[in-house]
Amino acid sequence: MVEKLFMENSVNNLTEVGEMVDLIYGAGFRLKGIYTVNGDPYHEDWWPTFNPTLEERHGSRENRNESDQMKFIAKVTCNIWWINTKFREV
Repeated sequence: MVEKLFMENSVNNLTEVGEMVDLIYGAGFRLKGIYTVNGDPYHEDWWPTFNPTLEERHGSRENRNESDQMKFIAKVTCNIWWINTKFREV
């Protein structure tokens, strides 16, 4: 079983990014951090807002791509660190 994922995102299509994030979130992973391509933390103060937004997105079929968090992930090239909740809580 995979405990951690480190995903590079350079896709700028909001629908494609959303589908990718939905798959990872649905598999039990939660966002732990977002980093620039150089490995520097990207807007650390905003990280705590992602998992509640992804949880809301996961439970809905309407307005799924309208959150600022999803728009941000689709707009920037970034690396996303995911932790599997089967091993520990984020």
